[in-house]
Amino acid sequence: MMVSSGALALSAWAVNTNTTDNQTTTGKTWNYVPLDTERTAALAYQLHNQGKSCMYGVFSSIVKQLAEKVGEPFRSFPCEMMVYGAGGVAGWGTLCGALNGGAAAISLLIGTAADRQALTDELFLWYQDSQIPTYVPENPFFKADLPVVKPDSVLCHPSVSAWIKKAKVNFYSKEREERCTRLSADTARKTVELLNRRHLGSFTKQYKLNGETVGCLSCHGKDGIKADVLAKSCAGCHSPSHNQHP
Repeated sequence: MMVSSGALALSAWAVNTNTTDNQTTTGKTWNYVPLDTERTAALAYQLHNQGKSCMYGVFSSIVKQLAEKVGEPFRSFPCEMMVYGAGGVAGWGTLCGALNGGAAAISLLIGTAADRQALTDELFLWYQDSQIPTYVPENPFFKADLPVVKPDSVLCHPSVSAWIKKAKVNFYSKEREERCTRLSADTARKTVELLNRRHLGSFTKQYKLNGETVGCLSCHGKDGIKADVLAKSCAGCHSPSHNQHP
């Protein structure tokens, strides 16, 4: 009986990935309604600073607005749990917390696996291929004319390293803190842009894997002779990717 009860308890939280909305078998449905992209950016900028976390800033800027517009279950969501993503997950420099927050929001709100994958791919490809940050707050926490840099990676460490090299500052500078806070605003805005387009049925892919990554995956991807990786970006970890390649 105990095993059976445990199985029932687990199944009660199973996500139905075949619905248009993201609905659990408990009856909770996380219905998305379109949000204003610029308001989202401004909120993410403020919330990043409030929670000292890029992941919290991006995720909560979306969920808190849905709490206002829709109510429950968004109103009860513990957004504070997302602070762990700061610094590439508790300071480990791995996945950028802003992207982690955007992907978490997409996963919460989009029930179909193919759509979740497509929107997350688009968000990540946008990030690594764009000159960022571009968001300029009306009342910045730190006034500075910040440079923009193409991260060429979705990882926190190489993304930040490329930026501080161009900005000629160190990691612990106010400039770097401001850069990441503005980057949260950029990423939240992009996430909502994608969610809005998907909601309105106008989403189409605008980014694609670069030629170098496609070349790598021809051997290392699922259908390659090595088939030893599941990745969509190589340069972030392997730079230069063909240095001393056999």
